[in-house]
Amino acid sequence: MYSRTPLRRLLQPERIRPCNFICTRCLSSKAPIYDTTSSRIKHLSQLKSTYDIIKELKDVYSTIDSTFIQDVVTELAKSRNEEVKLPLNILRNAKAREYMLKDCCEIVMKDDVDLILSSLGVLHRAKILPRHEYQGKDANTLRMEFLQLLMNENQIALATMCILNYIVNDIEVPYPKIKLLIDIISSSSLTDFPMNSYCLLQVLRISTRIDPLELFTSLMYLSSNVNGNYFANHLFFKYVDDEVFARMSIQQQHWIILSMLEVNLENSDAIKALKIWQVAKPIVLISAPSANQISLYVEKLINAFQLHHNETLIEQEINNLPACLDTDYMIDYKLFFYAQHSADKFHTLVKTLHSPLRRSSLTSLLRSFIQLRDESNAEKIVSTIFAHSTINSEELQTIVETLLQKGKVSEALSMVQRMNLETSKFSYLMMFKHTWKNRDQAFFKEFYLKFMNLNYDDSLLELFTIELIRAISTINNRQAVRYYVNFLKKVDFRPYKTNELYQLIDFKRYGFLDEFSQLVRLTPFGMVECLKILSKQTVLDRDPISLRWCFEEFRKSGWEVSTIVEYLEHFDTDGYLRQILKERAFK
Repeated sequence: MYSRTPLRRLLQPERIRPCNFICTRCLSSKAPIYDTTSSRIKHLSQLKSTYDIIKELKDVYSTIDSTFIQDVVTELAKSRNEEVKLPLNILRNAKAREYMLKDCCEIVMKDDVDLILSSLGVLHRAKILPRHEYQGKDANTLRMEFLQLLMNENQIALATMCILNYIVNDIEVPYPKIKLLIDIISSSSLTDFPMNSYCLLQVLRISTRIDPLELFTSLMYLSSNVNGNYFANHLFFKYVDDEVFARMSIQQQHWIILSMLEVNLENSDAIKALKIWQVAKPIVLISAPSANQISLYVEKLINAFQLHHNETLIEQEINNLPACLDTDYMIDYKLFFYAQHSADKFHTLVKTLHSPLRRSSLTSLLRSFIQLRDESNAEKIVSTIFAHSTINSEELQTIVETLLQKGKVSEALSMVQRMNLETSKFSYLMMFKHTWKNRDQAFFKEFYLKFMNLNYDDSLLELFTIELIRAISTINNRQAVRYYVNFLKKVDFRPYKTNELYQLIDFKRYGFLDEFSQLVRLTPFGMVECLKILSKQTVLDRDPISLRWCFEEFRKSGWEVSTIVEYLEHFDTDGYLRQILKERAFK
């Protein structure tokens, strides 16, 4: 899916004996040889299944200087003198159409005008391409007409192949053609997103120019899908210092940056998100975003801060935010962050607050005073809250966590049980995190029954799945890896397969309920969160096998090697990564 440096090039290689390999080209083959056009066409005409057709097309023509379409053209030329049986089983096979179009991509590279026209004629007669009256009298004009037909038919991969072939063979492709293909890809559906994204990068790579509008639409397309983070990051950081990016309007730059932040946060990549923010900060300082964009910037930055592993870096960022981003929502976040890391800054910030306080500020103050063990002020906040309404989910979670830290499990559970599920669901998860080691089967049963009432797409189910991996990882990290793989097989991103592998995930082995299998949910975000847990533990365990696997899984999620290394080095206190990885991984 992604073009990446294989992990085996980063890990120290193991020497493998040459005798373990046998060159397949040296092995004899008893496959029949079809050395004439007629014999090949006759053989192919007898095939019935699509699998056999595609397999034989590849096998027969991979070793000869001809194509299936050329053979058909040759047979058609004979039909003037004798009856020729054409392989209609192939010409009318939907799966074989792409193969035949690829044939024509090769044929148009030849300078034989008659062969090109005859080959294209076969595609038109077979209704693989729509009717078209060719205007070109030379090979180059016909090549451009064929390219246009492919684009008209939305054959993005084949059109890209043609353009790459043309450029490699010094055939000039007019920029309007390239621009049109960029626009077609950027407005295409998400059905073939990985392939289309790869094609887009290839077209941009070989293009002699790119206009600001094309760069804008390309980046917006690549960052519009959760699986586009690798492609989008590659293109963004390639052009962000280029004049093409600078020539965009400020509004376009803001929307691109916001979209880039979103796609990386969807993949739990706060490291890359903050690197993108470094690009955005000067732009925000020069030209303030719209009110809507400010709200989005604040939301995504707080998300990035909450996901990031380096508190020192986070504090540097929140201390140096552009003034326009110092919104009420950001102040609420700062209150709790400073309560955790800098009491002096917290008290300084509190003095700037004015009455009447917003409800979100009251919630943040409650969390902060409890964090600072300031029970007197915490009780005042609770009294203020109850004077106007009841506690919300976040406030309940804060109180429950405090009770759990004091060992008052029964009191915490009693409080949670009195609330409705929407208010108490985060607190139930908090109780699971704090008490799972007790293996309280009665609580597990209550927890399971409560969470079974949640909607399938409720984020709490994914958070619970992450906590399951965290719990098992503390017991046996390699087993946690196996459970994670089973989770992926079970979920498979399809709700109708909820109960698949239900009996194969043995939770009782670790004192949990087997029924927990029905609560497992994972999105790309949750997958990366699980990988963070597993990879961190592999470093602590000095487990090279699991480390290799974690690297590969991170790469499948679109993370770059440098990002993976930066994350894991934060937890590597004794230089283990420097011992196991090659130097190139740290560049």
